[in-house]
Amino acid sequence: MRSAYAPEVCARRLIAAAFLCVGFMCCDLAQAQVSGPFGKFLAYELDSGLWDNDADSPRLVFEDVIEAQDAPWVRLAFERVQLGEGSFLRITSLFDGAVQDLDIPALEQWGYTSAFFNGPAVRVELFAGPFTVANSFAIKEIMVGTVPYGADTICGPSDDRTRSFVDAVARMLNTGLASGCTGTIYSPGACMVSAGHCSGLTVIQFNVPPSLPSGALQHPPPSDQYNMNVATLRSAAGGIGNDWAVFQCFDNTQTGLNVYEAQQDFIPVAASLPTLPANMVMYGHGSDSGVDNQVQQRSDGPIVGISGTVIEHRADSTGGSSGSAILYAATGEIIGIHTNGGCTSTGGANSGTNINNGGFQTNYPCALVAISFPDGLVTFVHPTNGATMRVLIEPAGDQPDPATARLFVEVVGGDDYTEIAMTPLGNDLYEAQFPPAPCDGTVNYYVGVTTVGGIFVTEPPDAPADHFTALVASGLATVFADSFESDLGWTVQNINLTTGAWVRVDPVGTTAQPEEDNPLGVGTMCYVTGQGVPGGGPGDADVDGGPTILTSPTFDLSAPGRYVLEYARWFYNDDGDDRLVVEVSEDDGASWVQVESFLGLGGWNTVQWDLDDFVTPTATVKVRFSTADNPNNSLTEAAVDDVRILLLDCAAACGDFDGDGDVDLTDFTAFQLCFGGSNNPPAPTCPPGVDADCDGDGDVDLADFLIFQNNFTGSL
Repeated sequence: MRSAYAPEVCARRLIAAAFLCVGFMCCDLAQAQVSGPFGKFLAYELDSGLWDNDADSPRLVFEDVIEAQDAPWVRLAFERVQLGEGSFLRITSLFDGAVQDLDIPALEQWGYTSAFFNGPAVRVELFAGPFTVANSFAIKEIMVGTVPYGADTICGPSDDRTRSFVDAVARMLNTGLASGCTGTIYSPGACMVSAGHCSGLTVIQFNVPPSLPSGALQHPPPSDQYNMNVATLRSAAGGIGNDWAVFQCFDNTQTGLNVYEAQQDFIPVAASLPTLPANMVMYGHGSDSGVDNQVQQRSDGPIVGISGTVIEHRADSTGGSSGSAILYAATGEIIGIHTNGGCTSTGGANSGTNINNGGFQTNYPCALVAISFPDGLVTFVHPTNGATMRVLIEPAGDQPDPATARLFVEVVGGDDYTEIAMTPLGNDLYEAQFPPAPCDGTVNYYVGVTTVGGIFVTEPPDAPADHFTALVASGLATVFADSFESDLGWTVQNINLTTGAWVRVDPVGTTAQPEEDNPLGVGTMCYVTGQGVPGGGPGDADVDGGPTILTSPTFDLSAPGRYVLEYARWFYNDDGDDRLVVEVSEDDGASWVQVESFLGLGGWNTVQWDLDDFVTPTATVKVRFSTADNPNNSLTEAAVDDVRILLLDCAAACGDFDGDGDVDLTDFTAFQLCFGGSNNPPAPTCPPGVDADCDGDGDVDLADFLIFQNNFTGSL
């Protein structure tokens, strides 16, 4: 079993998570060829104030110029935007006149940032839509260009790369400004391929212009810049031979075109690998000097080895070449993905993942629809009432057929998967109804839909081999809960750490670290790796060296039962070689068992694990969270919040009158209708089938209310 968070090679059972996000394989990378930092963050305070428009057409209500003296380019990061219907922001470069218009849907696609603009200054204009009120925006920081660097792995005594202009090849950059890679369109369905460790680089740029003589990057206009649709991303970052990514982009916010419609070019994936000896060609955006820095260049060389899913070659590459498609020179078709350097002036070889990789073969047809779970995944199923889950199925390269949307469920140890039709709710939403299942059991599940083109698409993509998992229980008891609003005895150990130690704070956000604690929890505090200052850069207080280790107090789990570990986590790493490692101990920290080793792109996610899969619950259980940036070569941040230990219960608690696995306000309403007072029978308004006589003495009174109150859990 695996989920989008934890592939099977890394952990045994992930029950589910509150939000679906992109996951990565959990092995180490070596010599991944992303470029070095190409920009930095500057504090910049600008607030437009509130603006109304009582006219029947859009009206310019505010404008200002944002300037960073001598910067080669500028990008904006919005702290707050409020726009009514028909309202939008217009950003214009004062250097070359490039323009981007951003309404709320476009801002959401761009993660409330702008495209990259050449020159040191941009004009920002706020246009208020007809009859709208309180339009506004605020900026707290901007991104500006610097001169990047990247490791060279030139094969032989000289760099033989030449400038190229292939329309299907793009430069990939990230919001953290820490690296660059290369991506390639490989189908008319606007599908793109790159390296898995490049998956966090979500700005896709075509028709890249020459850099400045200093090497500082220059950017194409916003009409040639796209944002990755991460819901379509399928990837693995498991090292040489298992490092690949396929994805699609949102349509361009200026032209409305997808990448293939705009570029009118693609490079197909070959049906098979060539027989050696053979030569290859590669087009990439590797680092270089002067005007050639991270612009598209061609590199040729021999293929020197194909073994399993690894391909080795001797074509020149530098930082930023990662993700470049390796083409068989004789046919011009894709036979691999360049991921790692290794060449020297006297020998060696660069390497990558070839097209025989099983995960790539399964996923390279590309996501024809985007499947996500807006309310999170189901983690618990009630033995009587089952569970419900909303599923969002959006068109990507094809349209889904609503009549074919299905939930597939199996009880572990029981029959094969049962196929259950999902109910369309409109606006691409569906409701999946889980059937009842034996209490204290486990169910596996996945969802699927057939496109109008006849292709069956599932989530997870490799289902049923990969699937989500939920536990079956009639109730949950909270053994331990910590929202980190106060100190409950966690300890921090730092080993060879320069910056970024775990600290319990109300976090100061950056592009790599959260601005708020877990939004589904309570309070404002959480543990983060280092606390920066408002307006500081994302790398000012991130993890350098390490590890830094956050260890829980001791939990007494000696009472019989099935225990679940739950926590919210945030992890960001820009080059794919650091992890957030979670471990559990049954002997008070004398030995540890790994629960997960997670690489993410930022964002809070709540995950739950069946502790029986890892340890025997005892009176001396501990949990710890650790991360490191060692060697110190990347932007790495982690955060943890809302840690809970839950005990599954198969005896329904008095108060769960609707049988949904919790005791919440709905149940309280039923209890009120039954309340009759001491020595009186239940009130005549008591709903049929509701037994609110919790103490069994024949009445529903204060004593029953106190039992109900003790069992109250809130909605789970």
